[in-house]
Amino acid sequence: MCATREGEFGPAHVPTSPFLGDAFHAAETGRGWHPRCFSRTSTRGHIAPRKERIGYMFHRRHPAIATPGVRRRGSSGKTMAELLATMSVVMTFAGMSMLTTAQVGPVYLMRGAARQVAADLYRTRMSAVTENNRYLVQFTDNHTDTILDDNNNDGLTETGETVRTANIQLDWPGVTMSSSGAITFLPNGTVSAPVTITLQKCGATDKTITISQAGSIRVQ
Repeated sequence: MCATREGEFGPAHVPTSPFLGDAFHAAETGRGWHPRCFSRTSTRGHIAPRKERIGYMFHRRHPAIATPGVRRRGSSGKTMAELLATMSVVMTFAGMSMLTTAQVGPVYLMRGAARQVAADLYRTRMSAVTENNRYLVQFTDNHTDTILDDNNNDGLTETGETVRTANIQLDWPGVTMSSSGAITFLPNGTVSAPVTITLQKCGATDKTITISQAGSIRVQ
């Protein structure tokens, strides 16, 4: 039974509902209480479903207990759907980054190798001018070249003459090179004959280094 005004549902009595204070307040203000569910009648609409009223009463008394699938206000946790969405986005960007690196890597290797070979040729040419003798550059295989400091200008390796060997694949793996001939830098900075060097690597466009008759060096 619930508290009511005298004459509506019988004599006034003390309610057995846990909302004791609300019952007395309703009795004092003249508002009626439903005799079966202890819910206050409303003049503005239908009474809410019993399940909804019980859920509201439960969460008001026990706000720390969360309902499955519903995040409480102020909670900083993440749901499983949010975690899966975040992981999918991260994996997509990671895949794109790996693909871009695989495509761009050989291009940068080729550029670096071409710059290194051109720089070695520039230094060799300047050495020929400074020392006033010839320098001979020969390619022994597809990644190694030798530079001879030809002091007596006879084109032969003799005792006392310095020979330096350079392996391009030590710094630029997978890069190969070929030449149309040996390069002879004269003391005046020119070459005995123009030469073209071609650099190659799988997955990248070939690079060419041309040495003109005047001794100019150009990377293409």
